[in-house]
Amino acid sequence: VGFMRPEQWLPLVQECRRVLVPGGTLCLIESEWPLTSSPAYERLTALTSQALFQAGRSLSPDGRHFGVTPRLSGFLREAGFQEIQCKAVALDWSLGCELHASSVLNARFAFALLQPFLLTAGLIDEATFGPLYETMLEELESPDFGGLATPLVVSVHTVVSFDFAISILPGWHTTIFPPYFVAGAIY
Repeated sequence: VGFMRPEQWLPLVQECRRVLVPGGTLCLIESEWPLTSSPAYERLTALTSQALFQAGRSLSPDGRHFGVTPRLSGFLREAGFQEIQCKAVALDWSLGCELHASSVLNARFAFALLQPFLLTAGLIDEATFGPLYETMLEELESPDFGGLATPLVVSVHTVVSFDFAISILPGWHTTIFPPYFVAGAIY
């Protein structure tokens, strides 16, 4: 999300189909922003979605989200894939949950790195960003903090890859940041 322009998605999926060996599997994992109880986190995600939209790096019709998850299976169909399987997975990163610490770390780094992009987009100024960022960090550690990420796992060709993609394997679910990006597993 964000590193690709909307018009690059279909060629990417078409190229994946081209290089996929017979009997192979393609697994794509994509997500919208997690839902949280942090107003500051929600504000920063909204600003980032809007900045991506303004920069032409969003599939959202209005800039309120990334817009990739509702379009992913359509891209696969258009590229000629059949037997597409979709599964949404819920990842709880509320305070006290296994994913909390790594998710907070991801948010800390992601929004620090996104600051120049947001400032350049003109959606927030530096004097506003700093306090908002610090408030987010405090809210993410609040005793009543709740967070839920719902990556969409889309696989084509074999059921085995689908089972692998959503299974609980050591190290697989130690962070929720990678699902924000397309992950391709080609066998």
